[in-house]
Amino acid sequence: MANSSNPSALRAVIWAAIVVSVLTFTPLVIPPSQCEPVLLGLPRTLWAGMLVAIVLVGLTALAARLIGTDDSGNPS
Repeated sequence: MANSSNPSALRAVIWAAIVVSVLTFTPLVIPPSQCEPVLLGLPRTLWAGMLVAIVLVGLTALAARLIGTDDSGNPS
């Protein structure tokens, strides 16, 4: 596992998470007064929310790999 010797990569992951979180509340994800189109019986907003959640989980996993741990299991 990598340790935190690459702080710029960790900063990029943190900024990506912030941007995704902010975009979640824009009309790109939550269109005003609209529930169409529907895909597989679910509105587009729900699909977009699930995609945002998956992206945030991926960014969290990436950040955890970048931080790493030492032999005793503590963050390095």
